[in-house]
Amino acid sequence: MKSITMALAAAAALVAFQPGAALSQQNSCNNTYVSCIDACVSKTVKSFQERCIEACQMRNNECSEKIYGARPRQQPVTTAQQPREASEALARRDAAPAP
Repeated sequence: MKSITMALAAAAALVAFQPGAALSQQNSCNNTYVSCIDACVSKTVKSFQERCIEACQMRNNECSEKIYGARPRQQPVTTAQQPREASEALARRDAAPAP
């Protein structure tokens, strides 16, 4: 936990001392994204537009990950887990002594 805090503090310090670099790179991502979307809009077939826009979004995400790092991946909660967790919570509540 301490190492994560230190890593976050170091990253914040780096951005604080070089805010222009990150902002410049993000502007580059945004400009590329806008240009890409403009090219997609000019396509006449809707299915081509949709695939083109998805590709633009994917490239923009990759560009942003190079600047800010990848987002932590969250595990989706399956529907099978939800009822079990609810029943376990109810069992704990019922087992607790009354106040």
